[in-house]
Amino acid sequence: MRHIYWSVFILLNVFSCQRIPQPVRDKLAEKGEPNDMFSFQRSFPDRDFDWNGWRKTLAATRLSAVAAQERGASGCAGNSSNWTQQGPGNIGGRVNTLAVKPGDENTVLAGFSTGGIFKTTDGGINWHPVFDDHIELSIGDIIFDPTNPNIVYAGTGDPNMPSIMFNGDGIFKST
Repeated sequence: MRHIYWSVFILLNVFSCQRIPQPVRDKLAEKGEPNDMFSFQRSFPDRDFDWNGWRKTLAATRLSAVAAQERGASGCAGNSSNWTQQGPGNIGGRVNTLAVKPGDENTVLAGFSTGGIFKTTDGGINWHPVFDDHIELSIGDIIFDPTNPNIVYAGTGDPNMPSIMFNGDGIFKST
């Protein structure tokens, strides 16, 4: 009986002292980790990011910007007008969302983190508030109804976490 105890004791010690191999670290892959979020955001849902396509698109965008600059066009509405600073007092913070009305590129809605929704019908030259009568002015998203562009849905609340976030009050539908 004593031999059985000693045999079990020795076997337990032998197996408990075995070294478990550690996985081999790939230092080159670890260097790419800061880019993981960048590629994940641009490759969802298939998770296969096309770096060559991204580089070609970036180069084409730069060429397009240079060509527009040579033509004297910036590509934005109101290019010849002067900009007037509207702050730092009484501003609505950062723009969280823009929605262009289907079939009417001059009608745009802009949703702000704490400033409600502003609307333009002249391509951005003049803006006016359209959501000031609500308690929560934080806008997270705006979308035009794809079947009826005269209906707009606005999601309240600030989606930019972990930054300073602002509460919402649900989803609103224009009437």
